[in-house]
Amino acid sequence: MRKIRRVLVLTGWATLGTGVLVLLVAAVQTRSTKACAGMEIVINDGKEHLYTDVRSIGAVVREKANGDVKGKAIRDLDLRKMEEAVERDPWVRNAELFLDNDRKLQVRVEEAVPIARIFTVHGESFYIDSVLHKLPLNELFSPRLPVFTDFPQEKGNWRGKDSLLMVDIKHLAVFIGNDPFWMAQVDQVDITPRNEFEMMPKVGDHVVLLGDGEDIEGKFHRLRLFYEQVLSRKGWGSYRKVDVQYRGQVVATRKDMQSSLADTAQARQWLRQWMQNSQHTVLSDTLNRARSNPAPVQAPQTDPPTHPMKISSAVPGITSGRTGAAGVNPGPGAVKKAPKAVMPSKQQKTDQ
Repeated sequence: MRKIRRVLVLTGWATLGTGVLVLLVAAVQTRSTKACAGMEIVINDGKEHLYTDVRSIGAVVREKANGDVKGKAIRDLDLRKMEEAVERDPWVRNAELFLDNDRKLQVRVEEAVPIARIFTVHGESFYIDSVLHKLPLNELFSPRLPVFTDFPQEKGNWRGKDSLLMVDIKHLAVFIGNDPFWMAQVDQVDITPRNEFEMMPKVGDHVVLLGDGEDIEGKFHRLRLFYEQVLSRKGWGSYRKVDVQYRGQVVATRKDMQSSLADTAQARQWLRQWMQNSQHTVLSDTLNRARSNPAPVQAPQTDPPTHPMKISSAVPGITSGRTGAAGVNPGPGAVKKAPKAVMPSKQQKTDQ
């Protein structure tokens, strides 16, 4: 008896399910024969959008629908193909198309947002977004973004070193873009052949060596301290190079280093000329005296000049103090010591 009851219950539920399924299929078929009531396009959930517009997206949808969607049978609208066509726009990150209860075609679009502008070594230019997709230049709007130059290649699919470089560019661009001070100060970031970064500021005639993409926050924190504690007192034109790639250090090179090299070379050249002239004078006097007096004569001693050439400051590689004492530039074969921090101590600040 229990088995018969169980069979009857199962049979009833199966019949009910089949009936519901048939009704749903019939409803879908009936709805698919009805006409589409129109189209509504929403970008970024109705928020501000800069790089795409309703008109261009609507044109793509109508092209795939072979005309206006309004009045067309719903069954003749291939929503998947329309969606794929809309997403082929590089400035569209995601698109969703569906029909609402009023038979109106809803088009929901999320646009791509660029985070940096890239210039390649060949002069090509493009944008990248937060997921490292390559975006073309946009005719609707030219965003104000961090600029990176000398990117080594132009392919959109990053591989190997280029992939790691793009990740570093993303971290650096996001940091700069989120900080109003650095957005106002950073003019551009150059990429070196070693895939390291050199920042060119808008204020100050110096280059900032950032190194790789590690510890971006710490590097810019040290640079800002250097701006506030050194350049604000010494002057924004005092240095030609600021290196913040070493942890806990800021290594700066004064602008007069180049003139020091010139002064050093000039001093050495003057010394060589003085020695040659001195030797020529001694030899001429000796020969003249030998002709007039066959007795041996002793060459006169020549004294060094009383106004030796001054060297304004130390050459690179030698730290000069406040007195400007000169150093000697090590040759190419010399072992260079690691630079030391030039962030002034409290005692130095009081001296200055």
